[in-house]
Amino acid sequence: MSRRLFATLLVLLFLSGVGQAKEIPLIDFFKLPQFTEAVISPDGRHLALTFPQGAETHVLVMDLKKRKFVSKTSFGKRRHGYDLHWVNNERLLARVGIKTGSFDRLVDSGEIYAFNYDGKRRMKLPQVRSGRSLTSGFGYRVVAWLPTDPEHVIVRKLIGRSPVLYEMNVNNGFLKRFAVSPNPDQLGGYLIDEDGKLWFAWSSDANEHRTLYRFDEKSKRYHKVQFKNLNIDKINFIYPIDENRIWVRADIGRKTYALGILDVQKETIDYKAGHEFVDVDGIVSSLDGRRIIGAKFIPDYPIQKFWDSHDPDVKLIAGLVAAFKGQDVNITSTTADRSKAIVRVHSDRNPGEYYLLDIKQSKVELVAKTRAWINPDDMAEMKPVTIKARDGITLHGYLTVPKGVEAKNLPLIVNPHGGPHGPRDRWGFNPEVQMFANRGYAVLQINFRGSGGYGRWFEELGYRHWGTTMQDDVTDATLWAIKEGIADPKRICIYGASYGGYAALQGAVREPDLYKCAIGYVGVYDLPLMFEDGDIPRTEYGRNYLKKVLGTDENVLKARSPAYNADKIKAAIMLIQGGKDERVPPSQAESMKRALDAIGKPYQWFYSSYSAHGIVDPKTNVALYQKMLKFIRTHIGPGITAH
Repeated sequence: MSRRLFATLLVLLFLSGVGQAKEIPLIDFFKLPQFTEAVISPDGRHLALTFPQGAETHVLVMDLKKRKFVSKTSFGKRRHGYDLHWVNNERLLARVGIKTGSFDRLVDSGEIYAFNYDGKRRMKLPQVRSGRSLTSGFGYRVVAWLPTDPEHVIVRKLIGRSPVLYEMNVNNGFLKRFAVSPNPDQLGGYLIDEDGKLWFAWSSDANEHRTLYRFDEKSKRYHKVQFKNLNIDKINFIYPIDENRIWVRADIGRKTYALGILDVQKETIDYKAGHEFVDVDGIVSSLDGRRIIGAKFIPDYPIQKFWDSHDPDVKLIAGLVAAFKGQDVNITSTTADRSKAIVRVHSDRNPGEYYLLDIKQSKVELVAKTRAWINPDDMAEMKPVTIKARDGITLHGYLTVPKGVEAKNLPLIVNPHGGPHGPRDRWGFNPEVQMFANRGYAVLQINFRGSGGYGRWFEELGYRHWGTTMQDDVTDATLWAIKEGIADPKRICIYGASYGGYAALQGAVREPDLYKCAIGYVGVYDLPLMFEDGDIPRTEYGRNYLKKVLGTDENVLKARSPAYNADKIKAAIMLIQGGKDERVPPSQAESMKRALDAIGKPYQWFYSSYSAHGIVDPKTNVALYQKMLKFIRTHIGPGITAH
């Protein structure tokens, strides 16, 4: 496939960097991306893009023929538009989310906005009748887009604990009840196809036991599906095929989650795509969105698996993967006639680019870059590594070495991820890691036991093992880097955020002679305090989660808390905290500070009173990382860069 690239508005092209390593300004790593989503209209005339700006994310619409932006739509203070979808050639829908900190995920606000491509007729949907007046709705989510009906979508709202479905008009927001839950007292969901046909529904009780129901279109009633030999509690239902078959994500009979087809009558799962040591990471749909044709996995580099090599859509995607060799390739949207598509391409060094694909002519044209100021040629390569833990468990992770520098005797930053259960480190562009590499430091990221993505068994190995075997995995990865000659044993710092902040300080407690410095960013340091403060213990689900992954023995929790073991720390310490953090509230950092003050141990302190779970403001981030880099240089020396 040929690649004809051109620059457009707000897109800069760079020449490949050569010669001496270039020190990139810190602000370039922490500026907000220009765009985060891009979807093409059904007629191919317009491109809608999400555009972060300050504490909000707006939607820009571009006329593709003129390469000119024609509108900008906003959603309110501290509101982020996302999950864009064209419901017809004129009208767009966007979900709205809230994100308070850089380490927080985007939380759905329950708001849906509809607006025309020119920005007109913007309204919050749906419009709900309250008494004699109409008010904008809250707590709704689109569950089916109905491409054959350009005037309606199917939305879901929780009434108590029960999800209820409505057909919603996208022009006026009026609702018509579509379906009710088969079990009003339980949470659950529905399986609806692209034409809006309801095939199945499911519910889940307080103990997470699931029940599946088949929907009868004629009688409008549900019939419970009886399973005699198959436990469906851990099955994730994805998409219905017919009255007996459902696409699912499951691990029955496997160590990892795979993509397969559940036959509810035969009680069997026909697995179509799986991997020996990683879970399925996503699905690949046909261009019209009606068929699942493949699955994505990230064992080291991202890969896509297909089961029908003769499928024309599979051939198209395979051609794109070949054309963009060494990059992750995804089709975000297509026109109604399937003549054009938007393709997103990114890698460990490429922050992301959007291309307009002309399918008939097999040509692509660059239409937008997520971070146009970043030159991929200046970035460092993120290489997969495999490590054996002391008990024989295989661990996977990534090593990033400064560009042009040999991986020998380097100052090293060990960077455990947050979460810890569910998230994992993935191959891809990471501004923070690239910043450290640009300043001459190698970065090691390890997916310790308890991380997500490697099978339920691997994640559950970390339950009630915070600070012990989970921490040993981080230690073993560090010792591996020393043994391989990658890291200078006298120049190692450990740094992480959220749970990673806990792992950084707990690493300094458990291995006082291994790390010269430890940096905790919005970290947990006092495990008993997790049951008392923050947003997690506010809900029954959150409290049950803490009991499951931490246990409730206060003596054990204290023994595994850095704040109760500060006297064991030899490494230099830096603490970073946001004043408005609710996930890991300031009381955690204050507990660690008091412990350090009590033994007279000095530490560096960075506090942002207006920040939450991670600093978002670029200028504040520059100030933070200037101070962090100075701290690191003081304790493990300057980085090593190519000359």
